[in-house]
Formats: sequence, structure tokens, C-alpha cells
Amino acid sequence: MFQKITLRRGFSPFRIVRYFTFAATVMTLCAGAQAAWPERPIRWIVPAAASGGSDAAARVIADQLSRRLGQPIVIDNKPGASGAIGLDAIAKSAPDGYTIGTANITNFVLNRQLRSSLPFNPDRDFLPIAKLTNQPNVLVINNSVPAKNLKDFIALIKSKPGELFYGSSGSGSSMHVAAVSLSQASGLNMVHIPYKSSPAANTDLMGGSIQVMIDNLSTLAPSIRAGKVRALAVTAPKRSTVLPDVPTMAEAGGPDIQMLAWGGVVAPAGVPQPIVKKLSDEIIAVLAMPDVRAKLTEMGYEIDPQGPAAFGELIVRENVRWGQVIRKGNIKPD
Repeated sequence: MFQKITLRRGFSPFRIVRYFTFAATVMTLCAGAQAAWPERPIRWIVPAAASGGSDAAARVIADQLSRRLGQPIVIDNKPGASGAIGLDAIAKSAPDGYTIGTANITNFVLNRQLRSSLPFNPDRDFLPIAKLTNQPNVLVINNSVPAKNLKDFIALIKSKPGELFYGSSGSGSSMHVAAVSLSQASGLNMVHIPYKSSPAANTDLMGGSIQVMIDNLSTLAPSIRAGKVRALAVTAPKRSTVLPDVPTMAEAGGPDIQMLAWGGVVAPAGVPQPIVKKLSDEIIAVLAMPDVRAKLTEMGYEIDPQGPAAFGELIVRENVRWGQVIRKGNIKPD
């Protein structure tokens, strides 16, 4: 059972004792260093411009997370390439727990399915830390469109194939993919008009240049409340607390399209599991704080905290699901 240890001539048992004592000391110091994490500021990379929804949500959470961890959390905005620039920076950071970043359905799933090559491997280069929020999309139409509900709207499009225009923030955006999913499920023929931004599309929707749009509820809620556009359904499994009078797709009699603009936190692959667990536990604790929940809800987010395993499983499911929609619709990025 035990191997016989043969000592070389001149190699005394005392040297063995000193060797193992040294090794044990190093391991203790390493364990202590890991247990002391964090000992310096943490960088949170947001792959989007400052003042956007992802940026605002990250700052609300980071403020309280910083207090719990006892270290500053610095938001580092790295927009561009549909989030690929920011994600690449996360992937190439040291796996020591001092760099984390925002991953969402657009930059972590749709972008991967749309682009043949990325400077990183989404499967190999990241660790899921925690899911944060969901945000339903909402289907809206210009007030001049003669449809009072989703059934009327679907019937109208089928009676006028190719005559109605829908907008999005660009080819391959979540707005575009959601509309394609609806068209595939209902056999609709609408014309896609890509814009450079969601606000630009929203402006033309209210002006009547386009008749239809699916976008994040938080973006469209002010226009809906002001009566500038008409909301027909949300792409969610249940109604939103932000607009409780708007039915789900299924409730409105249409296909059960569910597209949630979820967001979460990832880190570079290789971060030690104790740090991953601490980060995840602390983020989920922050999401349970009433003040944080109130601020995120006011922004249009639904809090949906999940740990690393559940968040990782969601990412796998979403890649399969939306990859099929994108390939079937032959969607290409801008």
C-alpha cells in the first residue's frame, strides 16, 4: 500500500522535514491570500457606452457590492462591435477575481451566433458568476395602425404582406431577432428597417415612417404611457410589473414568443472557485436589498438572481434556441 522511500546518500531526513515545512508554509500563504480576497479595487467591464441601461444597472449593483466587499469597484465602459470589444477585454484579463464584466443576451449569445469569428471563445474563456436581471421586450405599433390587439395585428399583416415596416437598432439586434421569431411563428411578411439606434427607430415609429417595433420595455414604456404608441404584448412568460395591463404574447392569442433581455456577470476562465462563490453570493445578496430592487425595477428590470450553474445552463439553452432562429431567418449582422 505504501511505497518505500529510498534516501539518496547525503540527503538527510532533516532536509525532508525542512522541505515539507517550506511547502506547507507556501500553501498556507497562498490559501491566506485567496481567503483575503479582495485586497484591492475590482474592475467591472461594461461592454456598452456609459449612461445606457447596462451601465446604469451595473453602477447600482456595484455601489452596494463595493460596500460588502470592502473595496472600490470601478466601472470600465468598453463599447463597440456589439459588445465583443468589452468581452475580449474580460477574457484576456488575469483570472484573479479583480476583473468581472457584464454579459447579456446580445453580446454573449446573439453576437456569437451572428459572427463567424470572435477574438475569444465564449465556451472556454469565461466563467459565469451570476445572473442579475431580465427585461421583457414589448411589441408596439403606431397609433394609426388599425389593430387594437395582437390577433387583429397578425390578421392585418397577413392581409397586406410586405406592406408594413418594422424597425430595430440594427440587423442581428435583439429587437430584430425577436421580430423574426414572431414572423416565423406566425407566417408573417414584414419589411425590416434597421436603424443605428433604438431611440432613432422609436422616433420614426411615433412619426409613422415605420409601423411596428419590438424593443426593451424600459425603452418604450415612456412612449406607451404617454399614448404615443400602442402596446400589444410583452415577450415574456408573465406580465411585467412595469406595464401590468399589457398581456403576454400567449395571453393575447399569439405565438408564445418569449425573449427576455437578460443580463449577468462573468469573469475570465481560471478564477479560483472560492472567489467565484464569494462573488456570486455577494452579488445575489445585493440583489435582495430593497433599495437596489427598487432602483432596478424603476429602470424596467425584473430581478432574477441565479448562481453560476443555473446561469451557465441558461446561456447554453439560449445559444441553441436563438441560433436556430438566426439560421432559419438567414440573419446577418450589420
